[in-house]
Amino acid sequence: VLKESNDLGHKGIMMRALLSALAATLAALLLAADAGASFAGVRRDPRRRSRAAATATRTGSGLPARAGPPGDDRLLDDRARPDILSIRSEGEYADFLGSEADDRICVIKFYASWCKSCAKFGVKYKRLARERGDVAVADEIVRAGEARFAEVEYTANARLCKSLKVKRLPSVHFHVRGRGKVSEVVTRPSQFDMVERELERLLGRHGRGEGGADFDGEMEEGSDLVDGLMDRMRSGTAEAKLDRT
Repeated sequence: VLKESNDLGHKGIMMRALLSALAATLAALLLAADAGASFAGVRRDPRRRSRAAATATRTGSGLPARAGPPGDDRLLDDRARPDILSIRSEGEYADFLGSEADDRICVIKFYASWCKSCAKFGVKYKRLARERGDVAVADEIVRAGEARFAEVEYTANARLCKSLKVKRLPSVHFHVRGRGKVSEVVTRPSQFDMVERELERLLGRHGRGEGGADFDGEMEEGSDLVDGLMDRMRSGTAEAKLDRT
């Protein structure tokens, strides 16, 4: 009996040692798997394109490849958001309108954070941007639209808004590259369809390449404003260089 008891005790010790070894091995494997997953998480999938890359890479028509027609959300999920640039300076405004790689119509909303009417207007503006503009998921453009959208908050950019002669809110400006501001709509949220109709009209004219003297005349004022902003920026840069010398 004593011998059997000693044998059982010896087997129990061996079993506990074996289980401890198995537990240590399993823990090491789990740590290695977690480390591998974390490393893989920081590596960027080469097939994934950022917003900047999607903007820079254009097809022959001047637009990125589109996942579907405007307003077609069948290939999008709940993470998709309209790509609306929030402009915070004169430089960002000039850059947005002066893109050499993109000739789409630019739509800019002017609003104020304290304006209740602007808040209601903004909901419809986002819907229009999702239907007609670029749509992004996690800063990646997943569908390119027919127009580019931006917004300017009046209080934080009072100087810019005054130079653009923005006197009523909310308002929407439409720009065409090389021609400046072609149209402006100032309306209340209940009449937002005026913005939609104006964009539709301009998209039709822009797509057909229509212009003429009357069209150029409509855009002369907006073009002069953009040119003035660009000149002011160049002048400021030159003065800064002189100060350093």
